Amino acid sequence: KGGVHGERMPCTRALLMGGDHTDITQSCGHTLKGTQTGCIQPIIIGDKDSHSRPDSNRSVTVARHPRPRWKPMRPRYADLFEALRDEDPLRVDRAFDDILFDRGNALPDLIEAYGLSMDPPVIRYYLVQLMGFTEDPRAIPTVINALSDSHPDVRAEACRALEDLRARAALKDLQARLEDKDIKVRLAAEETIRALGGWRS
Repeated sequence: KGGVHGERMPCTRALLMGGDHTDITQSCGHTLKGTQTGCIQPIIIGDKDSHSRPDSNRSVTVARHPRPRWKPMRPRYADLFEALRDEDPLRVDRAFDDILFDRGNALPDLIEAYGLSMDPPVIRYYLVQLMGFTEDPRAIPTVINALSDSHPDVRAEACRALEDLRARAALKDLQARLEDKDIKVRLAAEETIRALGGWRS
């Protein structure tokens, strides 16, 4: 994972479906604004063994969660964060892209939004990923907190975001994730520790 350094850009098509919420990430080869990506395509799916979009004839039930109170945030970002919860994946894409390309200015609102511990987990995933893409050290404390998120995909993304943030100060916290009960978190932590020079060959 290289952050927004000309290599990796995120695609954000979200499909929020009813079920056991067993997965929220899926690799794809989407092209965003002319840049080839090896992106993460966040989804929540009910079938643990299914990693593809449902066909167009299949009915989709969107997971419902209580709406947040975005009042303290600047209206532009409050609206964009709300759009990340939309049933229309194209609207989700547009909202994510708008935040992404204004990520430096959006950082205070991203930090505040994550502090609300929003459901569904894919929203927290987006927020952590976007904080990593800011490459702003002010995001580091919040992303370190996300290493303890209740959802493993959010914890794994927090590991990767700390690599984007070049957060060597987080090495001790990352080493604690090597004991995480979820293998994807352990692998992400190991990769980030190596990338940050925590282990030498």
